Amino acid sequence: MAPRSPDRPPGTANPFRFAQAVATFAFLALAAYTLFGFLRAIAWAAVLAIALWPLFDRFAGSLAHGSWRKLWAPLVFTALVVTIFLIPVVMAGLEFREDASSVMTTVVAAKAQGYPAPSWVVRIPLLGGRAAQFWNEQIGTADAVAGLSHRLQGMHLSDATRSIGAAIVSRSVTLVFTVLTLFFLLRDGDTITDITNRTAQRLLGPGGTSLSQQIVAAVRGAVLGLVVVGLGEGVVIGLAFEFLAVPHPILFAAGVALLSPIPMGAMLIVIIAAIFLFIASHTLHAIILIAIGAVVTFVADHFIRPVLIGGAAQLPFILVLLALLGGLESFGLIGLFVGPAAVSACALLWRAWLDGKAEIA
Repeated sequence: MAPRSPDRPPGTANPFRFAQAVATFAFLALAAYTLFGFLRAIAWAAVLAIALWPLFDRFAGSLAHGSWRKLWAPLVFTALVVTIFLIPVVMAGLEFREDASSVMTTVVAAKAQGYPAPSWVVRIPLLGGRAAQFWNEQIGTADAVAGLSHRLQGMHLSDATRSIGAAIVSRSVTLVFTVLTLFFLLRDGDTITDITNRTAQRLLGPGGTSLSQQIVAAVRGAVLGLVVVGLGEGVVIGLAFEFLAVPHPILFAAGVALLSPIPMGAMLIVIIAAIFLFIASHTLHAIILIAIGAVVTFVADHFIRPVLIGGAAQLPFILVLLALLGGLESFGLIGLFVGPAAVSACALLWRAWLDGKAEIA
């Protein structure tokens, strides 16, 4: 601490301290602005590192320390994580490739002679006749298909294609930096944990470590409640897809697993699959599938997921729900993990204040 000048009255603010605070804030703002474009990648890498750290610690700790712990263990573990995440993408790509030829055949045939409304459209209750008429007017004949193609060409599809291409490039860059950041977080995890705990203690006192541990527990609980439960939903509903003869069950099951963290996301995939069954005149199978999907998603969303997330974050169900929805709306998909962590930290600080404690227990 800088000594107080003898000619400054006691209690007068230290100008050096004020200048130091302003400089610190300015450099923090500059650093945040510099890293702003990579914050999403850093956040995803941090979530993955926190969730996977116990597995990585056992993976690396079972062997010698030294260069293995500092280089090869995080490198191999990161490669395994990337491989596991790429498997569903590769499987989905193979599914699409198998269907590409049949889709192109259908498109070519529609351009040559149109694509009349199938019989299932006519069977739609109340709306079947009008739906079939609208279908035939739009793509029922070769002239209608040609007119639709002409209208689509005037919708600036080239601009849309460029936008999609730019989005793919942006997501790819984010993915690369996420993987790179994950490697360094795993490599230097012990050092980062020590710095984080010391910073929390400096800001909040000895109880600051409890706050950082609570945030870590909330993030891991969110991963268990969202990712692991989502994978479980994908497996259970995927078995129903296979048993009920839904076309491309693996692809639909992957969709359930990916969208299950979003409210009603898994049920949307189930409804789409049921529509395919209804089109194929398997009405009973479609009803059974919707019933199975409703039961599985209801149990997962209202019992399993709140217990895992709320138990780890020490939050009641309503706060878990609001944290998930608020985080999703404010920060996108990463908000599903940030939301519970932030609300859990606020709840811990609030409980300490209510108990009249100056420090967090």
